[in-house]
Amino acid sequence: MPCDFQTASQQSQSDFLRILQNPLEQLLEGRIVSTEGNGEIGHLLDTRAGIDAILDHPKYGLLGIGIRIQYGRDYRTFTIRKQRETQVKTEYAKHADAMLEGGITTKFNIHAYIDEKTGLLLSAAIALTRDIYDCIDKGLGDVRMTGNDQIGRATFYVVDWDTLRDNGLWIHEFNQNKQEALCQK
Repeated sequence: MPCDFQTASQQSQSDFLRILQNPLEQLLEGRIVSTEGNGEIGHLLDTRAGIDAILDHPKYGLLGIGIRIQYGRDYRTFTIRKQRETQVKTEYAKHADAMLEGGITTKFNIHAYIDEKTGLLLSAAIALTRDIYDCIDKGLGDVRMTGNDQIGRATFYVVDWDTLRDNGLWIHEFNQNKQEALCQK
């Protein structure tokens, strides 16, 4: 995986579109539009509200989606940045502030794990953002820090996919065994 931020972001966006966009549009019964490279409004939605894509749903209107793609090992977790070494506002703070003040935020979060060498999906899941945050607020997740070797270290809230399922919360999981079905248009 390329190490500079812009290249990594473009690769994540490309992999999301290639692997997950079509099956998610079918699951969510709407059209997904990326905010990436979508001018000032896309930049604001991404940086201020943590929205990486918009679901255009025929009944519910426009709904925000947060997307995280990781390469390498499959952890089967949602991770939400709690704090950055740089003190830049994190996804957790953006969402908490938006919920408190009635601002724009995500409805769904997607987390995907992709094999770094083959580019194939290892697993992915989508859940309601509020359910992930409720798990965090109830202490059902862990807190972890990135490794010492990483530039721009951060602390993350980590919520296992099974935690959502075990607590009766909605989660839809995709995995490598369904790779062919995920890639069909």
